[in-house]
Amino acid sequence: MEKNKHIDELDAFAKKYVKEIKIEKAPADFTSSIINTIAEEKRNAVFKTSTLISKKGWFLIAASLISVVFIPFTNSKENTLSFLKIDFSFLEKFQNVNMFEGITISNTVYYSVFFFGFMLLFQLVFLKKYFEKRTN
Repeated sequence: MEKNKHIDELDAFAKKYVKEIKIEKAPADFTSSIINTIAEEKRNAVFKTSTLISKKGWFLIAASLISVVFIPFTNSKENTLSFLKIDFSFLEKFQNVNMFEGITISNTVYYSVFFFGFMLLFQLVFLKKYFEKRTN
C-alpha cells in the first residue's frame, strides 16, 4: 500500500510541474533544418578524403626502386661492381611473326582516337574540379 501512495505522490508532483511548463512551437522550417544538418554530417563523413598510399608507403616504394636500380650486384669471383647480366639468346629461337604487317589504319581512325583521348583527358580534369568544388 505504501508503494501505491508513493506512486500517487510522484504522479501528482509530475502533473503539477508538467502543467507549469510552457508549450513551445517549433519553427516553420524545423524539419528541413534538421534534415539539412543530418545530410551535411553524412556528406562530411562520406566524402572524407584520404591518400591511397601514405608517405611511409611512398618512401618504401621509392627506397625499393632505388635499391633495385642503383645497388649493383657483385660477382663472387670478382670484387668489382657489376650489374646483373641476363642472357636473352633464347629469343633467337622464336621466329619474328609480323601479324600486323598487312593492316593499314586510315587517317580518320587516327584523328578519332586522338580526339577521343583529348576529350577523355578534358573530362577527367573538368570532373575532378567539379567534385572538388562539391566536396568543399
